[in-house]
Amino acid sequence: MNKIYKWHKLFIGIIFFVFSLSAYSQKNDSLKFMRFFERKLTKNIISNYCDYTNVSLKIDAKIKTEKKSYRLNILYRNIKDSAIWINVNHSTGIAVARFLITPDSTKMLNRIDNEYFVMSNNQIVKKYGYDISFNMLQAIFSAQLINLDPDKKLLKTYKHYKAYNVSDSIYLLQNIKKKKVDRLLKKDKIDTYYIHEVRINNAYKIISNLIEDNANQQKILVEYPEYAKEDYCLERMNFKLSNNKEITKIEMKIKKRKMNKETLKLPFRIPKKYTKKSIE
Repeated sequence: MNKIYKWHKLFIGIIFFVFSLSAYSQKNDSLKFMRFFERKLTKNIISNYCDYTNVSLKIDAKIKTEKKSYRLNILYRNIKDSAIWINVNHSTGIAVARFLITPDSTKMLNRIDNEYFVMSNNQIVKKYGYDISFNMLQAIFSAQLINLDPDKKLLKTYKHYKAYNVSDSIYLLQNIKKKKVDRLLKKDKIDTYYIHEVRINNAYKIISNLIEDNANQQKILVEYPEYAKEDYCLERMNFKLSNNKEITKIEMKIKKRKMNKETLKLPFRIPKKYTKKSIE
């Protein structure tokens, strides 16, 4: 009887061991699958970029804040990874501003008050409350993945993102779960964080980018509701910018696009009558 009992215990022990091994194997296989899925999803997005060496966009923009709304005509030019040039006119034709943005600095002409500014990225954050770098701006206007860790290559940054199936036609890449952030905040474990969420359709085109930055108390939502059917390049984009001062909504329609010109001019001359101003 004791022998039967011992064999019975041994049999149960073996069953539990095999079950736990199987569960571990399934969990491990699932983890491997998710990592493969995340890498494949990121690479598919990159392979479906509307790629270019330079681009020129003519944009109609509608700006709306809590207090006012107005329309602008924008010329946007970008020599990839080198410089961004933006010319802004009011819809009435009045010249408003001109920008020349590089990875190191931003130059701006205030064409209404005859002033000009030369600003570093840190000064822009301090003045306007939005931490938008050259690389981020370039990625936003070309509907490409934003790399929020400039010290790492893009694929290494997104290696740490989690991938989810939101539906049959929408995927989500997320750097951290908001529930986890809320849990850490309750325990006073962290006081600064950011949440980055990228939604992608089944054609591997980005449909929205959300960046929530607690350190600078700002939130940036960029939506891409329309791509061109012939080449899948961007046709429309919407912004929602919010900080501790106000919420700004921007709707942009790309009226004309030229890509990969032999030469792309970025004219930026500071007139003698302009006064240099500093960021306070």
